Amino acid sequence: MVNNQLFKKLSDESQLGEIIGVPVSISGGLLHKTYAIETDKGKYAVKILNPQIMLRPDAMMNYINSERVANLVSKKVPAVPAKIIYGNFIQTIDSQFYIVFDWIESITLESSVINSSHSEKIGSILADIHGTDFSELQLKKDLGNNEQSVNWKYYIQQGQKSNAEWVESLLEIVDKLYEWSTLAYKANRVLSTNLVISHRTRDHLCKRIPEMIDHVVKAWRGEYSLIEFHTPTTFNNPEFVEEIMPTLEKVMGLENIIENGVMSGSEDFSYISQSVQSAFLILGTGKEGEAPVHNPRMQQKEEIFKYGASLHANVAIEWLKQQHK
Repeated sequence: MVNNQLFKKLSDESQLGEIIGVPVSISGGLLHKTYAIETDKGKYAVKILNPQIMLRPDAMMNYINSERVANLVSKKVPAVPAKIIYGNFIQTIDSQFYIVFDWIESITLESSVINSSHSEKIGSILADIHGTDFSELQLKKDLGNNEQSVNWKYYIQQGQKSNAEWVESLLEIVDKLYEWSTLAYKANRVLSTNLVISHRTRDHLCKRIPEMIDHVVKAWRGEYSLIEFHTPTTFNNPEFVEEIMPTLEKVMGLENIIENGVMSGSEDFSYISQSVQSAFLILGTGKEGEAPVHNPRMQQKEEIFKYGASLHANVAIEWLKQQHK
């Protein structure tokens, strides 16, 4: 049911003009509700943000940032960002959040009339988007904790009020949904702090990348040649690392041993790690502020080299002693 008073209050406070007629619901959105309203100043699309979604800690900033992105990219491509009203993308009326857009008349093309020129236009727009420098927005990439639980019972109640067909199906799995949500949050906590790279990841990418290249190039009626070169994943065997750790501590000192976590660079040593239990160590001979390894201008702390030789020798000796006990 349309609350005309809320729309009137939004229109008045946002200076959109006097509403003409009744706001019309626009289909298409599942999470939020969108209406078309017409005033004596123009026509607008008003998105009413789902109050359950807005309870999430990062929801407000996510929507603001998404509109900042849209506003910036609209200078290069035909995009419609939210209207900025009193310096804000999101408007608040009686604890309800709204986003207002200028109304754009458009049509949906039938698949029978879509041709390569439409694909070229889409490709050109996508290229402009990917070519946009968003650094000025200083957006922070955050994969951290966003564990506001979804209130599935709220959606069931809303569905029951409207006699929705899906209510019974949702009731059957609601307990599972809460269980799956808990598992998803647990996975998020792990994945937000650890990149996961494995042999399966590499094998999947080796298979998918050529498939994607093939489909994209053929879609644009192009030709290509692909040279494949696969370096295996360098794998530190956990059991072997545990065995040699006492020797590492003896040579380097525990305070000088740091676990770097997952790294995406390729390394020829990976071929060895496929065949025997191995551990790949970074000695740390680089100088801060100087060129990195593989650079002709790199500078090395040569006084650290002796530790590399000592590690090789002592790890081999101590490990062999353990095997012959």
